[in-house]
Amino acid sequence: MPKYELIPIENLIEPEIPAREAMDETKLKELCESVKEIGFIHPLAIVLVQSGQDSALGRARSRAGKGTRHAPVRYEIADGHRRYKVGQMLSHKVLPCLIFEDRDTALQAVRLHANLFREDLSVAEEAAFISDLIEKYDYTEEQLCRALHAKVSWVNERIGVLQGNADVFNALRERKINLAVAKQLNRVKDAAHTKYLLSLAVEGGATALTVSQWVSEFLHPKPVSLEGENAGAAVATNADVSTANPACFLCGKEDSPYQMEYVWIHPWEKQMLLAQIARAADVPPAQLAASETQNGGR
Repeated sequence: MPKYELIPIENLIEPEIPAREAMDETKLKELCESVKEIGFIHPLAIVLVQSGQDSALGRARSRAGKGTRHAPVRYEIADGHRRYKVGQMLSHKVLPCLIFEDRDTALQAVRLHANLFREDLSVAEEAAFISDLIEKYDYTEEQLCRALHAKVSWVNERIGVLQGNADVFNALRERKINLAVAKQLNRVKDAAHTKYLLSLAVEGGATALTVSQWVSEFLHPKPVSLEGENAGAAVATNADVSTANPACFLCGKEDSPYQMEYVWIHPWEKQMLLAQIARAADVPPAQLAASETQNGGR
């Protein structure tokens, strides 16, 4: 983890390859005025320059013939070049700094601060960034939590969706669903059914509660017993249905009965299909319920 210190400004070295080739003088003056009023909000990210390490200042001092025997500890700026310039303009003696072990780690931390905590970052983008930290820097769970200032549950939720169904993760990345819906869909291990429920959730804008009910009905279907009295009830029900005038499941009409097909369907899928039809056709709920009653619940 980086160490926070107030570093004498003369101990700081400008980056050998600055991120900006030139600085906008107007914006630099605006930053200067801001620092005058409220000070530095963000510290500079700096890296210790090892003894004998190449640096622009070190080479310049060598050419000038100055000895390095008692040279002070120096740090190269990884991020905060403009703030350093403002510090010089305002004659600051010290600047707030975060000292990192190496430049790559410093730049990664800057990226983390600049990108991970943007308000518009999606959960999928957060998950991908966490994965990048684990892959590149072999972060442990504890290190991730410290670096992100997050709880274990927050980190694990994002790792979970990243390791879950790919279609669900892509929908989350495209903001078609939220994290709560994604977590429910990932409970289903059957890829085909997950894709089916995902399409329903996206098209219908289903809430996590609704999706949870769909998933629970799929994972724990109610058993249908055909023994003893239940068998008789089932036969009686089928007999009642067969004596009634058949009506189409979708349109509710009784014409052309010889062209109708008897289709088995799970009750939860039937309800989802009816909901989709109602939304597509803008059918009043009362009319839809009446049609279902007329069809004998088929």
